[in-house]
Amino acid sequence: GADFAANVHGPFAVGVSYALTNLDDAEPNGSTFGSDVAFEVPGVGVSLCPAFAIVYSRASGLSTNIYPGPYTTVTTVSWSLEVRGGKALSVTPALFATPFAGAGLVFLHSVAQAKSGGFSTAKYKKDDSAFSAVLGLLIGSRRVHAGANVSFTTIENSDPLVTLGVGFVF
Repeated sequence: GADFAANVHGPFAVGVSYALTNLDDAEPNGSTFGSDVAFEVPGVGVSLCPAFAIVYSRASGLSTNIYPGPYTTVTTVSWSLEVRGGKALSVTPALFATPFAGAGLVFLHSVAQAKSGGFSTAKYKKDDSAFSAVLGLLIGSRRVHAGANVSFTTIENSDPLVTLGVGFVF
């Protein structure tokens, strides 16, 4: 996947993202599109930002390698309200470390539908809400940085997600 984030004029930041997911033992790939906006609270001493994000995910195709079925489509729309914070700390004159964290509420709307042989259809819908949190560290210079974070939610049967990344400042 790829993310693009920009600090726009004033205390606002916006971001967009895309991820392609290859599902094991299934034909389809999943696509995820996201966007967020954050507002930096002035005069706090750290970068503290309330944020709103929305994410759309969809995967569809044969759920087995056996034709003709079942053909499955799973769609999820989630939106979240979070508070994020971090602080850049000088390690050397050219290197910084930025620990960061965030927490908030996530609301999900999921729809799964399966068709077998074109004759029968089963549809499942679920709305859910959960607590989410992230904790991470960026290390870098003025033009490039690398980082890692771990995030989790209280959504049933979810596992923590570890993310590694490299970023470039333009």
